[in-house]
Amino acid sequence: MKPYYSYLPFSILVKKGSILFLSIVLLVGCRAYKNSYAVKGEEVELILLKAEDSLVTEENQGLMTPIFGLLIPQVIKWGVSGTKTLIHKEAQKYTASYAESRSGNDFYIPGSGENILLPKYRGFELRRYARISHKEENTTTSELASNFIFHFDLNPEKTFMSLNPTEVAVYFAKAKLNQGDENLDVLLTVRLVSTWVDAGQSFNKKEIASFEYRFSNMEIGNPYDENSPMLAKHQNNWFPLLPVSVDRHNKVRDYGYFDIHVTVVETDDFGKRLEKYSTTISTNSDLIEALLNRLVE
Repeated sequence: MKPYYSYLPFSILVKKGSILFLSIVLLVGCRAYKNSYAVKGEEVELILLKAEDSLVTEENQGLMTPIFGLLIPQVIKWGVSGTKTLIHKEAQKYTASYAESRSGNDFYIPGSGENILLPKYRGFELRRYARISHKEENTTTSELASNFIFHFDLNPEKTFMSLNPTEVAVYFAKAKLNQGDENLDVLLTVRLVSTWVDAGQSFNKKEIASFEYRFSNMEIGNPYDENSPMLAKHQNNWFPLLPVSVDRHNKVRDYGYFDIHVTVVETDDFGKRLEKYSTTISTNSDLIEALLNRLVE
């Protein structure tokens, strides 16, 4: 018995095939925005920014006194973290991500007296590079694809730090955007982990802070500074100063071991596609207020 399609006129077969082909093209053939889907030759670096000479002074930055060294092991047990987002696996196909970490043993520098330390770093900068093709010149070059700068700021009492974005920009998105779509949503998370030995000579390694920064509808190629509304809402994310190791007599033994982990998730239409998959834990402002009161008592 001949198959069914052998009885159909050739013109009908061609029409059905054309419809099927067109359907496939519509499903997978959406053209990408020229400054998106930059995934080749990726390089990511996390740079620690040293504090300016004018800032690294006892007058301007304040001192970490011996009493601070005694309080840190107690404060850290309270635990302070920012918001965290869990993204459902089903939403991962709409995203592109990259991450980098940096470790060190010199978060502080010695001051002018015993157990007196000063902040060494002003903040950090995350850079992503990608290989971009220039069809007009028939060349390929490594270009700065995205740039995120964060600063550490001390509170007036010099007992807490905050981590604040001062400049963010995406010039070539890693995530794929449709033709004509020049806006991107970015979710950036920062984890700060510290390692130290307390006066009882016990080894400790704990997460000091974990923060989430969501930048919605970022225009590709447009850098945003700390005065923009997008960044202004992400200021004053407070966390305890990083502890340092002490001996049995509470004398400082090191300058602060630390690990900084930064993860960036890019996506098209984050609010529409991913919001229903995320669960957010808000920063506990009452806890931070209690910690501040405890330190200044």
